[in-house]
Amino acid sequence: MLIQVKLGTMKLQNLFGYIPLILGFLFYSLYTFSTNYPQILDYISPYLLIILLLYYGYSGGIPPVNIQNSDTVSLSTVVLLSLVWTIAFTVIDMMLLRKIQFVDVEEARQL
Repeated sequence: MLIQVKLGTMKLQNLFGYIPLILGFLFYSLYTFSTNYPQILDYISPYLLIILLLYYGYSGGIPPVNIQNSDTVSLSTVVLLSLVWTIAFTVIDMMLLRKIQFVDVEEARQL
């Protein structure tokens, strides 16, 4: 949200709001339906990290690399990388919060 306020105009804010939704859908579809996608996506995608942690929390078992594969992911790596993503997003948000500028009400009404 802070990136779209800082870099985009008010008219593009609705479009920017759908980008995380599309990325989450794309990564989860790859995880569920693809048989041979790069396994590194399980570790570098924050969306899949959340899904893998939820899987572990609800089932108690270590999540598979993908739904159609019986190999499991490294749970310690998933937890560590989810913490890294959380810290990275927090730092980025703190930097962007300092650079927020005033937007006129008239510009917001033109949506």
